[in-house]
Amino acid sequence: MIKVVNSRIESNKNNINICIGTHNGIFHCDEVIAIAILALLNKPRGDTFVIRSRNLDFLKQNTDFLVDIGEGEFDHHQKGGNGKRNNNVEYASAGLIWRKFGNYLIAYLSNFKLSSQETTEIANLIDYHIIQNIDLEDNGKSMANHPFKTITSFLPCWNKNDNYNEKFEQCANVACIELENIIETYIANALAPYELISRINNNETHFENILLIPCQTFPWESGVINHNNNSEHKIDFIVFPYPDGGYALQCVPPSLEDKFSQRIPLPETWAGETTNLPNISGITSAIRCHNGRFFARAWDYSDIIKMCQLATKEFLNNHNTTIQR
Repeated sequence: MIKVVNSRIESNKNNINICIGTHNGIFHCDEVIAIAILALLNKPRGDTFVIRSRNLDFLKQNTDFLVDIGEGEFDHHQKGGNGKRNNNVEYASAGLIWRKFGNYLIAYLSNFKLSSQETTEIANLIDYHIIQNIDLEDNGKSMANHPFKTITSFLPCWNKNDNYNEKFEQCANVACIELENIIETYIANALAPYELISRINNNETHFENILLIPCQTFPWESGVINHNNNSEHKIDFIVFPYPDGGYALQCVPPSLEDKFSQRIPLPETWAGETTNLPNISGITSAIRCHNGRFFARAWDYSDIIKMCQLATKEFLNNHNTTIQR
């Protein structure tokens, strides 16, 4: 957790706290995100403390890092700035911190499962899509879009008697959570193809025309469609544990361009059914079928598999054909 303090708080034997110095008064996106990056790095070891002051000597004596102040490594207010990227986008404090620590933070949050090349690619993507836009904004070059536009909403309103440090602390902790989620999403998307290939090649997770995935948020569409385009063993149904309990299935579309169609739709008689679905389908624990006939749920794993099998059988009978499995 990020905590704003007036002076350095010493670490105890269980926690190694870092203390960051930055300017007081109005806060901006660049130093908030810079501090959030450092806080994520320090998260396993303890809280991250922030001293907000214009007293540079005091900050130098009481902090481990100076951010957005002091004309040092992580400031950009010195004459001539503090460097540019290859595309000439000038660094602000967020970019300076990300340049120094971004790769390691990604490697750490991925449990070091990514290659150095993949780590660098993700760091560059985050810099290009997010950090650069923050830097452009703080350097007065552009109001480009980025996910942290709401930071300004934490600034004290003119008609309120809010404390700047309290609002900064709130803001920094929210930004830290959001930044971690963004990085984790990039990492998950990078790791997903490996997991998908492993599941497709495993007879316990890929059998008949069914593929089991770990959860509903697993990004499978492009990988499964690519597999179907290049393999005789087609996948028509994705099955996963449902967050509210039981299991769910989703029909695979024929292409990314036709995402709202299905290679094999669920039976017409199931569409929109809930309490009557067990009687109509003959599946005891069936819960519901979406009106669009691309999604269904059942409480039991064996029953969700049966739903896939019944849908396949009916489709083949109705079309008097066979499909490649």
